Amino acid sequence: MLVPRRAALVAALSAVLALGVPGSSTVAGADSADAHLADVYVSPMGDDHAQGIARHPVKTLQRARDLARARAAHADGDLTVHLASGTYRTEKPLVLDARDSGRDGHRIIWQGTGSTVISGGRKVEGWKPVHGRPGLYSAPAPQGLTDTRQLYVDGVRAQRARGEVPVGLTATPTGYTTTADTLARWRHPSDAEFVYSSGEELWNVERNGLGQWTEPRCRIAEAEGTTLTMVQPCWDNSNKRVEFPGIPGRSVSMVGPGRLTNGGRASYIENAYELLDQPGEWYLDRWARTVYYLPRKGEDLRRADVEAASAEKLVDGRGTATDYRDTLGNNDPTLVKDNWWEEGTSDGDNKGLVTTGNHIMTSLADAPAAIVDNAGVEPAYRGILTRRTGALSVPEAPSRVGTSTVGAGALYATFNPSFVEGGSPVLGYTAHALRLDGTEVAASTASAADYKRLAYIRIGGLPKDDGPFTVIVTAANAQGTSAPSLASAPLLPTAATVPADAPTGPKLRTAAHAATVAWTPPVKTVTPR
Repeated sequence: MLVPRRAALVAALSAVLALGVPGSSTVAGADSADAHLADVYVSPMGDDHAQGIARHPVKTLQRARDLARARAAHADGDLTVHLASGTYRTEKPLVLDARDSGRDGHRIIWQGTGSTVISGGRKVEGWKPVHGRPGLYSAPAPQGLTDTRQLYVDGVRAQRARGEVPVGLTATPTGYTTTADTLARWRHPSDAEFVYSSGEELWNVERNGLGQWTEPRCRIAEAEGTTLTMVQPCWDNSNKRVEFPGIPGRSVSMVGPGRLTNGGRASYIENAYELLDQPGEWYLDRWARTVYYLPRKGEDLRRADVEAASAEKLVDGRGTATDYRDTLGNNDPTLVKDNWWEEGTSDGDNKGLVTTGNHIMTSLADAPAAIVDNAGVEPAYRGILTRRTGALSVPEAPSRVGTSTVGAGALYATFNPSFVEGGSPVLGYTAHALRLDGTEVAASTASAADYKRLAYIRIGGLPKDDGPFTVIVTAANAQGTSAPSLASAPLLPTAATVPADAPTGPKLRTAAHAATVAWTPPVKTVTPR
């Protein structure tokens, strides 16, 4: 969707701070005799008791912000906060508000260098081999780190240890009853977290969670025998949401259903020692305050920079308090006006979402050039979109693999492409068909361009009178091949299928030179012959 550009200085500042736009500032730059009118200079080696000038920089972002606010009151032009090269570590976000937008038409600009880094991470050091687990290493958790979902090794995000839930689950008011006591026998089951991903039955992907756009997570509080108690209030927040009377599956004041779908089934489980089985995976033992990691090929933990994410955000942009309620009392009315998009939602007013004057387009050429030129990130900051922010690596694994039968000896596989390419474009994907015991029976590869065009890979040559099969997918770039995705749900290829039910709810939207058609797929998708 193309939307008109909006003035958003705080958002632009956030992007500059998070990514460090290249600039010409240096700590040894021009000094000023009149410090209260000068630009502000910051360095990781500075001192917050200093004046914040080129020869005497301050150390923290918070002190630099306060000086910039004070100096902006007297400035007769733009004021720049110069961030010298180096890493600025912070445990709390830099809070910016209306005072940080400048005065009298002048701006406050935060300017980094090509190697300015603002980090909310904590270094993990002191790695040693784990006795009895070849290839596995452990290190003390950094002081103050109680939990995290992200670990980076030399700038590359590692994968939190994950896998299929090893037992069957039946939801209860406080958690689950399991088909075996497997989880209760794990080292620390209360470290583990269930993940609930949505899916599409049309492609044999389970619909778990609280809606197509959600991915709830709940940690295990206790595992005793075959009884799992889940952490509160996460469990009640996910299962005791008030629904509209007479509208099953639609919660009041929230999107999605009133409880976890598919009987509360979890898509997979993360963060357990027992799940460490792939290079590049890590686990945080919260009880022993220990981080475990299986290094990837070529990684040397004696020299690697390992960082655990600690701060939830680096910049907190706040605006002037405004009452956005409209005359009907809607708390957050939104006007979508004069947009160009492919989907083409018709004009209307639904609970404060007002759409009017919108256009359907078949390509960017349909939209006026001025709209295209001004859409998205402001021109001055578009270089951020092509800037590589992490180290070169293999891609992250594709996700949410779905399958569909093509006949007795073939399957279609579809999936979410790798959203982190590793600083090098993904060249292709390989889909592997596996028996339930994990042995591979067939594989098929497609280029990234072909997958973008088709949105599926055909896996042929499957043995007849065998199966069902699951499918895993790997991605490849110039650096190598990713770890495998989580497996799809099992599917038995059939000789032929026919649609079981017709689609419902067709909607036709027309414009002068284009039209869109939308519909709801059938709940019952196929019936084997």
